[in-house]
Amino acid sequence: MNESSTTEQKEIETPFKKGLKIGIPVAIGYIPIAIAFGLLAKSAQISDIVTLMMSLIIFAGASQFIGINLIMAGVAYWEIVFTTFLLNVRHFLMTASLSQRLPKTHRKNACHPCIWSDR
Repeated sequence: MNESSTTEQKEIETPFKKGLKIGIPVAIGYIPIAIAFGLLAKSAQISDIVTLMMSLIIFAGASQFIGINLIMAGVAYWEIVFTTFLLNVRHFLMTASLSQRLPKTHRKNACHPCIWSDR
């Protein structure tokens, strides 16, 4: 009886655990990008807290890199925000194009951020 309950517990996989397993390759792929971003931020003498906040708040790798470069250039913050917006407009265009190629049953998922993120 004890053995069968253990077997049943192993067979039950929650959606969270399944998502973790599926996400491992993506997480491994982010490691080199994260290291490169950290090195760039350190070389630009950006404080650790600003670097950490950029990593937590900005969900677009290209925007993080362009943000650091614009900070180093001494650009105003509103210009950084505007440049980041222009850089990420491409995701809306790609999503609009992709949604036309998906079956109608999958179109509602085309706007999911994980599909059009550049991370």
